[in-house]
Amino acid sequence: MDPARLGAAAPGRISRWIGGARGSSFVRFALGGLLTYAATIGVLALWLAVGLPGPAAYAVTHCTVLALGFVLNRYWIFRARAGRATAQGIRFVVASLGFRFVDWCVYSAIDLTLGLPAPLTVMLANLSALPLKFHSYRSQVFGPGRPRQDGLAERPT
Repeated sequence: MDPARLGAAAPGRISRWIGGARGSSFVRFALGGLLTYAATIGVLALWLAVGLPGPAAYAVTHCTVLALGFVLNRYWIFRARAGRATAQGIRFVVASLGFRFVDWCVYSAIDLTLGLPAPLTVMLANLSALPLKFHSYRSQVFGPGRPRQDGLAERPT
């Protein structure tokens, strides 16, 4: 095959793989994680530059990137537009509080004991809750047919 033609076709193939039928929600979840990781590193660097200590800066950063995570998970990763955004948002925040607390504890422990560079510490902390976070978001937050509090199925919006 012609190398120039192969290179021209690659972006389309990658795009179809990521967003298409072959792109699993876990692949999108991992890619969304990379996007939120990049945002986390940027926001964390700003708070550290202002002089906040690592654990405090990381806690504020979590609050800042929560909205980005919700938008990515709802509209791209799990494509859960059928549920009510408000109900999903509440479930997302509640679930995220638990995961982000675990993540923050791991970050703080690494930061205070090992003193690794912030990007590596963030990556290790994020990875600590990844499988459980994916399963919870998929099944409890954005899963199909989530019941409302009154026991009826959510209506598409």
